[in-house]
Amino acid sequence: MVNIIAVTANTATDHFIDVESLTASDNILAKSSIDFACGKGINVAKAIESLNNPVSCLGFIGQTPVCC
Repeated sequence: MVNIIAVTANTATDHFIDVESLTASDNILAKSSIDFACGKGINVAKAIESLNNPVSCLGFIGQTPVCC
């Protein structure tokens, strides 16, 4: 099977924080947090991979090229 390459120029990162509760004017104490790549090209690569096809995703974050 041919390996597909998804290239995205606007790769981003999402930061999710898991909290017990959230109220106005309260300090937030995170139980856990996770960072991961996102963006249209990343989402396309995830969709292709979910169909059991090999895929590589190339993109840029900041000034350093990265491969996910």
